[in-house]
Amino acid sequence: MMKSSQRGFTLVEMVITLALLVILLAIATPTAWEYYRRQRFDQAVQSLVSNIKAAQINAVSTGYWYAFAFHSNCPYRPGRLCVQSVRLPQGECSAGTIDWAGVPECTDTTPPSQVCEDRRLRNFIEDDIGFTPAGTPEYVISPMGMIFMYQSAATVCTALSIPNPPFQMTFQYPKNSPKWTRGLCLYSNGLAKKVHGTTC
Repeated sequence: MMKSSQRGFTLVEMVITLALLVILLAIATPTAWEYYRRQRFDQAVQSLVSNIKAAQINAVSTGYWYAFAFHSNCPYRPGRLCVQSVRLPQGECSAGTIDWAGVPECTDTTPPSQVCEDRRLRNFIEDDIGFTPAGTPEYVISPMGMIFMYQSAATVCTALSIPNPPFQMTFQYPKNSPKWTRGLCLYSNGLAKKVHGTTC
């Protein structure tokens, strides 16, 4: 009767194998986590671009001017970044000083003369993202889809200043000790795009 040549792992071999697995995990886990965080950051900035494009579609399809603003300290989520879009009164490109925390929601019964917020376009960014310039930069989108700088005292829509060269906002993540930077470029012809780094 032949003897089997099979044998199991020794205790030493198992310990060495486990040690190698622990080392590999220790190397790979931080890299995977960094990749995940960077992807979330990219997606957050891209979602802001998508909000602007959605507001442009609304402006073109409805014939209203739309205003949108980035809040580094969101009225609804203090300490967070968000973007809001409001429909301006019909035929007007300026609504004076907008109370972004108190604009009523747009409904089917909202009169054309009233400012209202299109809350389908409200976007909260939950990640710890820094934003410059600070404050609440505001812009308006014409019924032709063009982007203008918002001026609360403007009385003639064509008098609004066009950002040329493009106006740029910069986002950093994490907020307090940035590791990655993305730019958001707004062009007068209505183009809004995300760029890596800070150059449009």
